[in-house]
Amino acid sequence: MAKKWTILVYANGNNEFEPEMYRLFWDCQNIMPSKNINIVVQIGREKRKLAKILRPQSNLENEDDCWIGVRRYSLKVDNNGLEMVFLKELGIVNMAHPKVLYDFLEWGIKSYPAEKYMLIMGGHSFQYLGVMTDYSGKLPYIMGIPELAKALNLVKKSTGKSLDILVLDTCYMNMVEILYELAKEKNHFVKNVLTYIEYGPIEGLPLSKLINIIIENIDVEEIYELLARIIDQLDLDLVAFHLERKKLEKIKRQANTIAEILLEQPDRKLNLADVWLNGDGDPSWVKDINNLKKNMEELIICSKRVTNEDSNLLDIAHKKTGNKLAAYYTRLSFARDNKWTKLLEIEHFKENLFFEEKVQMKPLVLPLQALVSLISVMNPQATEQEIEDILGNLLKYKKWKNFSNVKLKEH
Repeated sequence: MAKKWTILVYANGNNEFEPEMYRLFWDCQNIMPSKNINIVVQIGREKRKLAKILRPQSNLENEDDCWIGVRRYSLKVDNNGLEMVFLKELGIVNMAHPKVLYDFLEWGIKSYPAEKYMLIMGGHSFQYLGVMTDYSGKLPYIMGIPELAKALNLVKKSTGKSLDILVLDTCYMNMVEILYELAKEKNHFVKNVLTYIEYGPIEGLPLSKLINIIIENIDVEEIYELLARIIDQLDLDLVAFHLERKKLEKIKRQANTIAEILLEQPDRKLNLADVWLNGDGDPSWVKDINNLKKNMEELIICSKRVTNEDSNLLDIAHKKTGNKLAAYYTRLSFARDNKWTKLLEIEHFKENLFFEEKVQMKPLVLPLQALVSLISVMNPQATEQEIEDILGNLLKYKKWKNFSNVKLKEH
């Protein structure tokens, strides 16, 4: 018999977030028993030593339960309460591989039928490049945004089901370009997205509290109302979006039109960030920009700001950059046939750089520059020399050689 909800947790600790993912895993024991809900977890763990190398400034405890690899569990409800049940040992598996995510979702949906489905993805991300960094293999990997979308939409074709809520427990996912990627197909898998307003805490969402809110509101049929209650009761900067393909297509067309106007200006001295943030320039541009922002806002279901008072609930790329990694922006469907991309003046950008390549169900090699940036984020007080030392210790420990010359292509 189908239950009200099946909640699928994809907890990727095959990186420096292993301590947090493991605590999240054990936090499941604080979930209230309920016979109306299925909860299944796929968790990956690297050795705690990896996290200590990558986060030397953090006081990380040793872990006696030192198994590594990827496992599946379910939460079983019986007369004695809630029990975490071990289901399967998957071994050393790349959690950044879209096929791994696809297999988990297809198995979970078919094995645990329900009226509604939620996927919670916890791990690292790098804006526009991808999510779910994985350091368990011969190279560091990340799941590209187009690959994430493809894996999710293939689950729809395989199961015939939709995902009522996708929880992206990872930073900087409140971008219109990412929502567009998830909803670009006519029969897309994801209906609604819950994520942070820009960035969240290193410990991630309080999993047991989130699921307990769902259990307490198990009879709430309207997803919008449930999302509002979740956001209201979690003390975090959160925002929820409804993925409407037609509205996202309209937003893309508006962005392209605005870009065409700005690109035709003779002096070309306009600062896109000023135009976007302050409405500087000709009144007609201000009107177009405001209309674009209005349509973006219509995707927002609900939100709550706790600390990020000045952050946009839903953002769009609006800053020029010389960062080579910005070229990954051109892999996104929002960038295709869209002069907004040219407006960004991305260095190393070549039109149709990636568009001719078919999106494969494969992970991307994490570029060295992205790896260094992620190390810096995890060690905000570290000097350049300390960052270099951390990188050197990581490369020595993992025995990664010569991957810094890997080209921008799929592997």
